[in-house]
Amino acid sequence: MAESVFTQFEEFAAYGFNKSHAACYAMIAYQTAFLKAHFPECFMAALLNSDSLNMDRVTIEVEECRRMGMVVLPPDVNESFAGFSVIKNTVQPSAERKSGKRGVIRFGLLAIKNLGSDVVEAIIRERKEKGQYKDLADFITRIKGKYINRKSLESLIRSGALDCFGERGKLYYNIESLLDYHRQAEREAESGQFNLFAAAGTSEPAALSLKPSPQVSSQEMLVWEKELLGLYVSEHPFKSIYQRIKSLVIPISELPNNSKEKKIRVAGIITTTKRILTKKNEPMVFCRLEDGLSDCEVVVFPRVYKEKVECWVEDKMVLVSGRPSEDGGKWKVLAETAFEITPDNLDEITSQIEQVSDEPESPMSPQSPVSPASHEAGGVSLYVSATLPESSIIKLRTIFDANPGQMPVEFMIDDVGGRRKIASSVKIKLTPEIISQIESILGPRTVVF
Repeated sequence: MAESVFTQFEEFAAYGFNKSHAACYAMIAYQTAFLKAHFPECFMAALLNSDSLNMDRVTIEVEECRRMGMVVLPPDVNESFAGFSVIKNTVQPSAERKSGKRGVIRFGLLAIKNLGSDVVEAIIRERKEKGQYKDLADFITRIKGKYINRKSLESLIRSGALDCFGERGKLYYNIESLLDYHRQAEREAESGQFNLFAAAGTSEPAALSLKPSPQVSSQEMLVWEKELLGLYVSEHPFKSIYQRIKSLVIPISELPNNSKEKKIRVAGIITTTKRILTKKNEPMVFCRLEDGLSDCEVVVFPRVYKEKVECWVEDKMVLVSGRPSEDGGKWKVLAETAFEITPDNLDEITSQIEQVSDEPESPMSPQSPVSPASHEAGGVSLYVSATLPESSIIKLRTIFDANPGQMPVEFMIDDVGGRRKIASSVKIKLTPEIISQIESILGPRTVVF
């Protein structure tokens, strides 16, 4: 039989698998592997440019760059081009490359949100024609007319593209002074005042003076990067936190490797939230949780939301306990408990989690002996999904009909409106064998009494 099936495979392969197509893919795989091995910086910069419109791919590829030993930096007006590029003179010779040294890749200026392509072209063109910008005043005066305005200047500052001229928070605090300086330089250029000073031997414009400013936290600057570049570039704000709690959680990327019936814990930073009202007019939330390597949706039902309303806010770090769920190939977590994380409360959270088991066992395992008489006065709760297939319902009914008894059955149903308890007229005889049969349909630990 096996030989017969394999013979059919061989016949099908003659026309079903396009050999020329396969040969082309093999050649491309060889070429790209060669380029990644021998010219990693240039290869990764090209890959980032090809996926620049897909932030999920960019995030993965930036992490791959770092795994390979490369440094990925925010955009810079003195080094960046329109797209991702390798900084000149950072590509290591072969001997040093073998020891693990790698080059530096810069984000392109076009990656900055709210910065038009005309502004990017003007910045790069001016730099190519007259050299790098010496300081902030030089940059402000050399970029002419409409290209310097509040919108473009804010985007350049907050994304880190002007970090070479000063601290990001100080530049942002002085944005009005920068715009005034630019307008003054434009007026003087139009009136010919610079030419008059040049004739007198003094061609320098008035000095640019910046006022002292409040300190901007590194956390806030990272939020700016996320907003304008689509990801955290300097570092991920959750990275240092994750190192302290990684023994308590699983990486989000490992959600598909876990059973849907088993509770898990994930942690990260909330990047987006969407609050809705259920049919019962109760609030619930859908949010995205990111741990630096991957992200997922977290579904927060009304009961959980009410318990920790303060947790479900953008840019907050949380540890979530719940059950993984898959919908159309996309994985999410159905939250059951949550803790807000701060650098100061990590020890407290760790202590709470270690004291409270997140995975309570069913009071009776299928292997334990059961005395039916000892449970006749009680009841049994079956935890059921609102989307339970009709075929499973029929199987349950068959079990109930075959095992009548005195133990009442109620159903605990989870749906978008929260958990509902539904009583039934069913009474069964509970034994280890029956528990095993029911859990084979509903999943482990779904029978509780």
